Amino acid sequence: MNNTLTPIVARSMLSYDPTKGSVTWLVNRRRIKAGTIAGCEYTDSSGKRYRTIGINGRTYSEHRLVFFLFTGNWPSNEVDHIDGDGCNNKWNNLREADAVTNRRNQRRLITNTSGHTGVYWHVRNLKWEAKIGVNGKFVNLGYFDLIDDAIAARQLANDQYGFHANHGIERPL
Repeated sequence: MNNTLTPIVARSMLSYDPTKGSVTWLVNRRRIKAGTIAGCEYTDSSGKRYRTIGINGRTYSEHRLVFFLFTGNWPSNEVDHIDGDGCNNKWNNLREADAVTNRRNQRRLITNTSGHTGVYWHVRNLKWEAKIGVNGKFVNLGYFDLIDDAIAARQLANDQYGFHANHGIERPL
């Protein structure tokens, strides 16, 4: 990513508290006073909440900006929120991760109706279906009479394919 923002400029404008995960302004900006929490919250198309911060006409994802403030370098990959809360930017909750690793720590989608990631009611078969996405393809784990058996098959596959323990749990409010 080609950024003109340097660590020196960013650190002269913003302060980051790694234990609270908060970013505050060090300088007055138009109607915003120094000491005010920087940025605002938004919700992406999947329903996940994040924070953004505008600097010099450009909008930055707060978690990427936090990585930059803390390390002095832009992340070369994605920044994963370990607990799945896109607004929790405490340093111990962030890690640089490739896209596959980040997706393997994805929360349950808001469109999920079974209550369990990768478990679906298959209308034609009148059974519970379990499947998992691996390397861009879906792997069918089987059809089950009982939802608990489908959930167990999916959990076994999560472990087998190296998904994070948080994968598929209910998303934070």
